[in-house]
Amino acid sequence: MRRWATIGAVVIAVASAAIVGVVCLFVGGCGSTREPTASSTPTASRSPGGSPDAALRTPTAKRPLRLWIGGDSHVETLAMFLEPLARETGVIAPSSTGVSGSGLAYPDFFDWPATLQTVLPDRRPEAVVFMVGTNDFTDLPGDGKMLVFGTDAWRDEYRARVAGIIAAMRKASVQRIYWVGAPVMGSADLSDQMKIINTCLQEEVERHGDYARYIDSWSVLAGADGGFEPRWREPDGVHMNGAGAERLARAVMKVVAREWGIEQ
Repeated sequence: MRRWATIGAVVIAVASAAIVGVVCLFVGGCGSTREPTASSTPTASRSPGGSPDAALRTPTAKRPLRLWIGGDSHVETLAMFLEPLARETGVIAPSSTGVSGSGLAYPDFFDWPATLQTVLPDRRPEAVVFMVGTNDFTDLPGDGKMLVFGTDAWRDEYRARVAGIIAAMRKASVQRIYWVGAPVMGSADLSDQMKIINTCLQEEVERHGDYARYIDSWSVLAGADGGFEPRWREPDGVHMNGAGAERLARAVMKVVAREWGIEQ
């Protein structure tokens, strides 16, 4: 399957990553291919203009914000920088679970809905940064047949799976979700596939109002022309290098800190 051809180099890390152990380019509708201009500050859907959200409590050193960072192999690198940034505030207690090769397409490979039933009660996060999607550019099983990637039926099924993740977090009393979209890829074909996934992600995230935020990683990690920027990426053209992960971590941290009234 083509999914493994792209991500194959990291799949062997699944066993160890599982032990250790979340964001669509908004372009005006599913299937659009317009790229954003690059920026070091992410676009977060419906984020308040520089003010804390009154619906959220103000974390303190005695009662720190419980933040969980979960997702695929991007999270394994992102958490290396986001967790220290969170701890530096003195009012955030972060933890993370990153699993290489995981996504929402094939739960028989790694089942995020089932995993959340264990992780969320254990970590009891108030806020979640979640990032999956890069591995989901494949046909989906549904209604007794395969749903071809990118078709209307595929998009409906994929959005339903995203909704299931959000519902699980709401049931576990998570107060706010920050879903980070996939970044631009070194391959033009793969980038086009990520645009489809990202659009569906953002559409579903925005359907949940202020409860969920979509964070656009594409603009953070793209070059000035909105295209692939090698400075932030590994040679495989898929994963972030340390500099890219730190750049995205700082961008995500700005959104989280702003909403929870945390000084940086």
